[in-house]
Amino acid sequence: MFIGGGTNLLDLMKGGMMQPMTLVDITRIEAMNGVTTLPGTGCAALEGNNRMHAILGANPQCIATNPSDMSVALAALDAVVRVSGPQGERTIPFAEFHRLPGERPDLDTTLAPGELITAVDLPPPLFARHSKYLKVRDRASYAFALVSVAAALQMDSNTVTSARIALGGVAHKPWHAAALAV
Repeated sequence: MFIGGGTNLLDLMKGGMMQPMTLVDITRIEAMNGVTTLPGTGCAALEGNNRMHAILGANPQCIATNPSDMSVALAALDAVVRVSGPQGERTIPFAEFHRLPGERPDLDTTLAPGELITAVDLPPPLFARHSKYLKVRDRASYAFALVSVAAALQMDSNTVTSARIALGGVAHKPWHAAALAV
């Protein structure tokens, strides 16, 4: 298993939830600065007191929400994830990168075993001037979103010609609100 910062992986190893046979430290690979893997985490929200449960796409296998702020913005912008692994290189549309828990709540993404994110491609900046990310959280310092929204509008003068919206804190993955597109 690849290890970059290792914050989540080390916690999972200490808790006995992950037991990789081999760790590969990628922190010294200059071309990989800022790139991390996303190890599956299971569903900690099923047990214990947790008020931040998924309200979209949830099932009895997992009710946890995705905590990432960046992923919500990338979902709204229809980013593309480039990965490299034993089977070569491939691209994954961001809307297909994260997955709902289904029968495998331990798999958060569609990354295949041994794949590593090498880049994230963003579309041309058609939405840059008219975009906004809003996050509601319990406290002003670092905290996971109770709910968040990324909205990006493409404008022609005062007319909205396209809208992209994604929600965070409401599902196991960033929720791309495709039905709201103009």
